[in-house]
Amino acid sequence: MYLSGALVLFIATIMNLLTRYKFISVIPYTKYVEAVLNFSCAILCLVLSIKPELNRLQYSVFFIQSTITTLIGFAGIGTMLLTFLGLSLFVNGFFTSRVKIKLTCFGIWWGLVIIGVYLGFGFRPAIFVVALTLFYIAMFATVYEKLNKKLSYLLPEKEVSSKSNELPPYGSVISLSKFGLTDRQKKFLLLVMNDNLTYDKIANDNYVSLSIVKMEMAQVCKLFGVKNKEDLKILLLQYKIEP
Repeated sequence: MYLSGALVLFIATIMNLLTRYKFISVIPYTKYVEAVLNFSCAILCLVLSIKPELNRLQYSVFFIQSTITTLIGFAGIGTMLLTFLGLSLFVNGFFTSRVKIKLTCFGIWWGLVIIGVYLGFGFRPAIFVVALTLFYIAMFATVYEKLNKKLSYLLPEKEVSSKSNELPPYGSVISLSKFGLTDRQKKFLLLVMNDNLTYDKIANDNYVSLSIVKMEMAQVCKLFGVKNKEDLKILLLQYKIEP
């Protein structure tokens, strides 16, 4: 994704510099600003192709590109990049805390972009951006929901748990409280499942030693009859988890 993105942005930079088309936008010196930002984001995409774990860098690229692409009139591409950014933030656990504040900031930012479209192109294009945004959000939400319900087909067929006969049918709700987990064990487990955090990160964020995290998660694995964290993930991905 990052390599193909870099290719697209390098081509876009050349097109920006060579085009005779006069950009209409609230951005001053649009042609050159667009070229500089496209080239910068292309370089960042090359960095991400080497270090894809740099999530904040990825968010920055999508933030910049969704903003400037929409403001220069390419609403379809801009709103698609916006909704992909929102989906990436969601699946990476960004909205698991301070949800209202983050959603408000997200909405204010996109509202300002829509105002910029209105100032540059008028009322109808601005309304079109709003409609496209709602459509892409609904589309991505539908795809996410379908994948979430049918994720089991992506998982190995082998049984990973020695207690498989004691667990509810795949796809049903599984309550962590029924397995006798402590509050700390449930918290660590949800951080591993929902936020995909490493043991080191969990230890640092919760001000405990790494050995304590490993000990608690080893006990969780034992309770579910699995050998390690990877098998635990495979097992629990087949259920809807509730505390």
